[in-house]
Amino acid sequence: MQWIRFEARLEQSVEEAFDAWKARLPTHDAKETEQRQLVEGPKSQKAVAKLVDRRFIDYLIETGIPFERP
Repeated sequence: MQWIRFEARLEQSVEEAFDAWKARLPTHDAKETEQRQLVEGPKSQKAVAKLVDRRFIDYLIETGIPFERP
């Protein structure tokens, strides 16, 4: 698990990407991830921080959704 930070305007895109990524996981991995979901951290009008699976970070890179690792 690792924290990522992204612009607040991208929150819906990140949520949709998470759902798509989770759907692609093998069944046993998808169930494990579903229990944890996305852990939300500090949030402001400009930025959102979330604790995510490192494999999801690779998926975000593939999709081109911009984020940073604090």
